[in-house]
Amino acid sequence: MGIATYIMFLLSLSSIFQWVVVNDYSLGRDVALALCIYSYKLYVFGFDEIDGVSSMRAEIRDAASGSLLRVWRGSMGTLYDCFVVDNNIYAVGTLNVSGNDFGWIIIAFDEELNIVSMVLSNPFNGMDIATSIYSDGEYIYVSGIVNGSNFNGYRVEKRSKDLYSLEAVYMVNTTLSWRWSYALPKIAEDLDGFLWLLYLYVDESTDIEITKIDILDKNLVAVKTINIDNVKGYPYSLTFDLDRHAYVGGSMGILKIDYNGNVLKLQELKNYIIFRITYIDKDRIAAFGSRIIVPPYIAMNNLLLFNKDLDILANITISTNSPWILWTGRMERNRNNLYIAASEYKDIVKELLNEAWSVYSVNISAIDYLYMQRNENLILQLIPIIIVVIFSVVLGIISIVVAKRFKAISIK
Repeated sequence: MGIATYIMFLLSLSSIFQWVVVNDYSLGRDVALALCIYSYKLYVFGFDEIDGVSSMRAEIRDAASGSLLRVWRGSMGTLYDCFVVDNNIYAVGTLNVSGNDFGWIIIAFDEELNIVSMVLSNPFNGMDIATSIYSDGEYIYVSGIVNGSNFNGYRVEKRSKDLYSLEAVYMVNTTLSWRWSYALPKIAEDLDGFLWLLYLYVDESTDIEITKIDILDKNLVAVKTINIDNVKGYPYSLTFDLDRHAYVGGSMGILKIDYNGNVLKLQELKNYIIFRITYIDKDRIAAFGSRIIVPPYIAMNNLLLFNKDLDILANITISTNSPWILWTGRMERNRNNLYIAASEYKDIVKELLNEAWSVYSVNISAIDYLYMQRNENLILQLIPIIIVVIFSVVLGIISIVVAKRFKAISIK
């Protein structure tokens, strides 16, 4: 690497974070669960308890500074995920219909958080939660949990971009029982144009938990099912690299599999659950993980960096006082930063009730520096660069002094 690159690494040491925002809007729970980037702005989604109940919340923030630009608040419910299509920002979650009846809510916002279109999907009149959204640019695909009186399991919907036309439906029947609150189905598209539905399956006859992936075509017709029954854990996140490998994150750690479902590598992470995972570049995978600190039963959130062999390259602490939550949404990135939505406790007291809305901008250049630190010869490599930098500074100072003296002699 050149001198300029090394100087950039040296300068990046000033901070891992470009900025951090922690806002406590209420005496209750204020939790950011998902974010998207559009036109140099962050769109952050989750819920707050300003009025004493959990209400849908959306924010616009400046990506460069984290400054709050606009707020939208909805009815009783939560927004779990988002996706940008054209100039609209789509968000999905759950809305309280009546009593214990919660339905899927799917909303398309414009760039100022005005509602362009909205639809409530509530076919089973139970605890239904839309947890994941994806678009191929032509249609919207939403996956989530349905927990009604006559059906339990997962559902995928294919909708037109205006949301009003339901084009296709795919459902998986499984009795989650008490596990439904720990299930988090995720939908994503591979390089071949197929949709992958990642979910927890429970075999009713044996009560054995299995990580499953149903591979669907764009009409939501199943073309293949992958059973990862030799690795135990709850699956929560999914991404792909450019070499046609998939990475699954969850309570098992991180799995690397091929498109046939063969497990190529398992990186177990003691006490960490991986809730978000994203492909950064040709040789790096970033993951957002949480682990419980017992006592006082709070969570530590970390950003972990892996190479494609799942060797840990860096482990960065994001927060040490977070609630224990099944984190949805994605990490997003632009050229210089990774953006993460979460929450922190306002105060660590006996009763942990007051959670603050939190958003983090992580400096990728600083992560690059940590990546380089793994090279045992890094210090030796940096010594000549440091000498050059110091020598350049000294020469600059000498030049200024000589110039001033020459000017003084000329005046005399």
